[in-house]
Amino acid sequence: APPGIDELARLVHLSPRHFAREFQSVFGIAPKQFIDRRRLDHARQLLGQHRRSPTETAARLGFSSLAAFSRWFTRLTGE
Repeated sequence: APPGIDELARLVHLSPRHFAREFQSVFGIAPKQFIDRRRLDHARQLLGQHRRSPTETAARLGFSSLAAFSRWFTRLTGE
């Protein structure tokens, strides 16, 4: 699973709120949106490899179940 905002903020010695503001100011996108986009790109890449099943992809991306991965993927892509 990708690191959460709290973990990232702790690594750079900022509060989660301040980290999120600074991140958005530098990258023009909220940290959660950035993480979701990167994770989605990785999911698409893994799903595009015919030897990877959706269940294996979900596990590699840190989802607790295929259902959780499917809900997340559908919410972000509409697919």
